[in-house]
Parts: sequence; structure tokens; C-alpha cells
Amino acid sequence: MKTSMKMNEEKAKNRNAWEKMWKEEKCINEKDYIIENKKVSGQLGITYEVWKKLYTKRGKTISKMESEIGTLRQENARLMAKITGLEADKMEMEQKHEAEKMELKQELNAKIDKLHKTMADFSFKIDKLNAEIVELENIS
Repeated sequence: MKTSMKMNEEKAKNRNAWEKMWKEEKCINEKDYIIENKKVSGQLGITYEVWKKLYTKRGKTISKMESEIGTLRQENARLMAKITGLEADKMEMEQKHEAEKMELKQELNAKIDKLHKTMADFSFKIDKLNAEIVELENIS
């Protein structure tokens, strides 16, 4: 079993090797190094082979992500144009709806007025018939 001092020396050696490689390659920043390092080994130093795999994967991933971002931007532009068209259609439909609503309201008011006149005519006729009934009762 290694002593803790030897383990610390080994970690420092690995870290120094990594920092040298990191400074030479300049392909990822220190924050990425720490994140990737924790994901891979959980220690301060990682091997060159692991680092190379990470870098290659990262390059492919970034390229793929950029491609997906481009596709998403195109889709977003298409959807925004569609939304603009739909909003224009919505406004047009709302205007038509308001016009139809006003027309129906006018028709309804005309029917109500006609019913009031008919009701007034019937009330007048009923009053006239009641007056005749009273007159006929007085004659008999």
C-alpha cells in the first residue's frame, strides 16, 4: 500500500504533466479540464490517451452541435414566419367575426322590435275585445 505522501507526489506529477500538455495544446480551458477530469478519472490528472479521446469526441460533438444549432435556427425562422402568417389570419378572422357579430346583433334587434310591435298590436286588439265584451255585457 502506498503511503499518502507518495500518492500526493504522484498526483502532483500527473497534474504537472497534464498542465504542461494543456498549455501546449490550448484546446480546452481550465474549467473544462476540471469538469472532464472529474467525469473521467475523479483525480487531478488524466492520461494523454483519455485526453485525446475527450478532445476528439468534443470536436465531433461541437461540430454536430453547431450543425444542429444551424438546423434549429432554420426551423425557428420557418416557425416564426408561420406564426406571423397565423397571427395575420387570426386578426382577419377576428375582424370577420366582429362584423358577423354586429350583423347578427342588428338582425336580433330588428326581430325584437318586430316582436314588440306585434305584442303591442295584440295588446291593443285584446283591449279592444275586452271593451266590446264589457259593452255587450252592459247591453244584455
